[in-house]
Amino acid sequence: TDFSDYSEYNSILKLYGKVMPATNGSAQIIAPQNGSIVSLNASIGQKVGKGQILAVVEQNLSTSEQVQVSTEKTNADAEYEVAKKEYERLKSIQDIVAKKDFQQSEIRFKAAEANKKIFDNLSSGNNKLYVIKSPIDGVVDNFNLSIGQQMEQGHVMFNVYNTQKLKLEAQVFDKDLHKINKEVNFIVECVSENHKTKSAKLTAFSNVESRQSVLSNHSGN
Repeated sequence: TDFSDYSEYNSILKLYGKVMPATNGSAQIIAPQNGSIVSLNASIGQKVGKGQILAVVEQNLSTSEQVQVSTEKTNADAEYEVAKKEYERLKSIQDIVAKKDFQQSEIRFKAAEANKKIFDNLSSGNNKLYVIKSPIDGVVDNFNLSIGQQMEQGHVMFNVYNTQKLKLEAQVFDKDLHKINKEVNFIVECVSENHKTKSAKLTAFSNVESRQSVLSNHSGN
C-alpha cells in the first residue's frame, strides 16, 4: 500500500484519418488526344523519376481528319512549289528587281517550306507516336492499361504519388476541439502487420466547423 499523491496525467485522443500526398505530391496523367497504346513502360508500384516515359501512344485520326490532313498537305506542297519557283526566279534577277519584292518572296518561300516540313512529318510513321511521361518523382498507382488499348482524349491513364513526404488528414468532432492545439504531441500509428509509429505535427485546421480536419505531416515510405 502507499499514500495517494498527485502526478501528471496525459489524456489520449485517438483520431482516424487517411494518408495523402503532400502539396504537389501527386499527378494525374491524362491522354492528350485519341490514340492506341503501343508500349507500356511502367508497372503498378514502380518508382519513377520526373520525365521518365510511362507509355507510348499512337495517334488515331478519324476518316474526316485524315481527309483534311491530306487536303492541307496537298495545298502545302502546291504552295511550296509555287513559292520556290517565284523565289528562285527573283533571286536570279536580284540585281534589277525591287528589294521589297525579293524580301516578300523570300518570306513566302520560307513559310511554305516550314509548312511543307510539318505535313511531311505528319505523313511519316514515327511522328504519329507520342510519349507519356511522369511529371514528378513518385510511385505509379494502380492502373488498368494494355498494349493495343484504344484511348480517348481526356482519359486518365496514370496516377503518380510522391511518397517521400505525406500528410495525414484526420477528423475531429466539435466536442474534442478544445483538446487540439499546437502544443499537442501527435503520433501516427500504422495498424498493418509491420506496426510502426511516427511523430507528426499539426500544420492547419480546416474551415469546416462541424468536423474539423487536422493536417499532420510525416516523412517516410
